[in-house]
Amino acid sequence: MKKFALFFLLIFVNLSAFSQIDPDAFGYYKDALRFSRTTFMGSARFQGMAGAGTAIGGDITNSIQNPAGLGFYRKSEVSFTPAMGFNNSSSKYLSETTKDSRFTLNLNNFGIVISKAKNGDNQDYGGSFGFTVNRIQDFNSTISYEGVNNRNQLVDFFIERATGIDWQVFDNQGIDGAFNTLGLAYFTYLINPDIFEDPGTNNTYLTYVDDPVQFPTIQKGSITTKGAQFEWDFSYGGNIGDRFYYGLGLGLQTVNYESIGEYTETKDGAPNFTELVYIDRLSQSGLGANFKGGIIYRITDRIRVGLSGVTATSIRITESFSEEMTSKHNSIRIIDGFNPDGSPIEKILTDETKEALYADLIYNLKTPARYNGGISYFFGKKGFISADVEYVGYQNSSLKKPRYADDGTDAGFDFSGDNRTISNLYKGTLNLRIGGEIRLNSNRIRAGYANYGDPYSSGNGPIGGKQSITIGCGLRKNNMFFDFGLVSELFETTTSPYVLDNEQEPIVVTNHNKIRALFSLGFFY
Repeated sequence: MKKFALFFLLIFVNLSAFSQIDPDAFGYYKDALRFSRTTFMGSARFQGMAGAGTAIGGDITNSIQNPAGLGFYRKSEVSFTPAMGFNNSSSKYLSETTKDSRFTLNLNNFGIVISKAKNGDNQDYGGSFGFTVNRIQDFNSTISYEGVNNRNQLVDFFIERATGIDWQVFDNQGIDGAFNTLGLAYFTYLINPDIFEDPGTNNTYLTYVDDPVQFPTIQKGSITTKGAQFEWDFSYGGNIGDRFYYGLGLGLQTVNYESIGEYTETKDGAPNFTELVYIDRLSQSGLGANFKGGIIYRITDRIRVGLSGVTATSIRITESFSEEMTSKHNSIRIIDGFNPDGSPIEKILTDETKEALYADLIYNLKTPARYNGGISYFFGKKGFISADVEYVGYQNSSLKKPRYADDGTDAGFDFSGDNRTISNLYKGTLNLRIGGEIRLNSNRIRAGYANYGDPYSSGNGPIGGKQSITIGCGLRKNNMFFDFGLVSELFETTTSPYVLDNEQEPIVVTNHNKIRALFSLGFFY
């Protein structure tokens, strides 16, 4: 459960957005954005022109993007799209730059279209049924950062957050074993009751970790994520008079997300302290559903317009979370309290390790609806250019019904703070896509550009806008086709390993370049 994991909640919060976070939020507002911010998907053909296909028919990707496009099919089709992913990152932290990368192989798209097209005197030209599986998000990435800090360190964050909390609160955690993040810091002796200078409130703390001004701290961090979000679509598209096309569909989403964060601080030559290691692990899986519909209208033989929409997706998430903390002290002798007779209790600090295991949770997440509009212009049989605009209201996401996974009972808290944070922190965005295709007999050449807006209302959130540049090519024959697409997605993230009240904490600025190469092979029958 992330409920009490204070460090986890703050590790990836940008300062400019921090004031918009409700004090009663538990951090689940980040899940709402994570599983909402999908990008263009599907076949290598569609991705090669940046997904600008709302007004383009005759592609298996229409099953998820605009099912009206299935009405263009005159033959049945089966196709699949394997992909390679190259996820590169370059992080700047405390004037140091660290690069990392991740390579993956996956199946990006698979589907079948069963065409029921017909000819006749009436205006009903029939239609097609489509079943597709699309990878709509790829979570695989690795970020690493490193630098030397002579101003502050993680223990400063712990002391700030612990001050005002009675010592007995943490002592009770040691009795029942239900540690939170501050409890881990307390029982690994990173923070300690200030039994010498406390004014009698029993809620002030000290640390034996050496001052970074005298003994600079080498800080390192890494965040590794993996998994994917898929959508399984069952759609139908019809054709009236080869002029008006309509479609409806049912989408089932599956979510599989894992992250491991590791943060270390080490000191060379310090008398009291050597190393701190903090590790957190998060695993989330889920199943959701939505409905979609759309139309395409052929205004002239050269101009088409399209509209499509997807309802809000309701996803049932199951979550596991744990964290672990280790501190290494240089065999220093401390006073760890007093006996009933007033004599001091001494302890020699060496290596201390504690782990916090939280109960698995189940909760419901509603991601926002999506609305697409598109227009395309055809240059006869020589090709076309197409443009889309998409609206997504991220502020309309919501969370509800947190329960324990083992017995389904109420988890003892609600998402009111997270839902208020969603409303305050996020906004609606317009996503723009433009692409085109040149036809040279049986050969195809494609290119595109997409710009996905910043979902943070401040305009300066931890994850800003995303841009994609795409190219592609293909070969079309009577009974088969082969397509290739290359997508380069560029964006920047800002993170911080901890947040301090009165000092400027260190910031990690990471530039991402996620490249995917796709290959589609399909057969008509």
